[in-house]
Amino acid sequence: MMPADHLVAGAMARRLALATMLVGLSGLQGPVVAAEPDTASRAALHAALRDFSRAFVAADAAVLDTLLAADYLHTNGASGSTLTKAQWLDYIRSRSADLTAGRLELVRYETDEVVIRWHAETALVSSRVVAEGRQNGTAFTTRLRVTQVWVRSTGRWRRAAFHDSPIPPAGMK
Repeated sequence: MMPADHLVAGAMARRLALATMLVGLSGLQGPVVAAEPDTASRAALHAALRDFSRAFVAADAAVLDTLLAADYLHTNGASGSTLTKAQWLDYIRSRSADLTAGRLELVRYETDEVVIRWHAETALVSSRVVAEGRQNGTAFTTRLRVTQVWVRSTGRWRRAAFHDSPIPPAGMK
């Protein structure tokens, strides 16, 4: 061993010991598995999802406002645009006006293929949405894969984030 080698080896040993201690303190020793929520919490999230869908179909901005987190982030997969809570609620109000004026008619709005992943006070919800109707006299069918982030705060579930991606028609990629 060269005269300076023991200094390098000592420094490396100290770094290794420090790194080991930090990993132990940080909780990175293994994956953290969230416990399944209790029955009441599950039921409350399912009720919030149902209430949200009903309010969205009716374009009820007042109800939707109560179901969104203050820092809500909405991402539209087709355009890549993002909206804040205030911007998205403005969109809902314009949609309400279109429904009232007959410029928008929803014939079908269904959510299925729902998968929920629980992480303490957060739920990741993935699903498929199919909407059919008429906008300005033109028929439309929309199929989306959506991901929602719901957080429970002060005993209530609120949607904190949303992202959608169009599902291409069968046979297209």
